Amino acid sequence: MPTGTASPPPTATATTATPPYTRFAVTLDDPDDSWFSFEIWVYDVPADADYRIEIIGPLGTTVATADTQGLGGDEAADWGGIFGWDDGGRYEIVVRSNTGARCDAPCTLQILTGGW
Repeated sequence: MPTGTASPPPTATATTATPPYTRFAVTLDDPDDSWFSFEIWVYDVPADADYRIEIIGPLGTTVATADTQGLGGDEAADWGGIFGWDDGGRYEIVVRSNTGARCDAPCTLQILTGGW
C-alpha cells in the first residue's frame, strides 16, 4: 500500500487557483515495489464547468487522464503503477477546465491511496 505525504493534504479543497488549471503535488512511497495504486476524484464541479484530470508521474510523463463527464460532472482518474517497479515519487495532479467555469471556482479534490 502506498504511503507518503501530500501537498495539499490528501483531501483538499481547491478554492484558489490560477486559471485555466490548478496543479497539486503529492509524494507517495511504494515500499515493497509490488501493488501500488491511487485515485484522484474531483467533486462539486460547478454546474457550468467541464473539468478534466491529468496525473503526471515522477518521470514527468502523463500516466493517467480523465475527461468522461460533461458540465457539472465529477471526474475520477487512477494509476495502478507497474508491478515489481518502484512507483513511488512525486506526482502532479492537474485539473483543467475544458469549458464553462474556470479552475478558480471552488471544487473538492480527493486522493485515495491503496494497494492490492
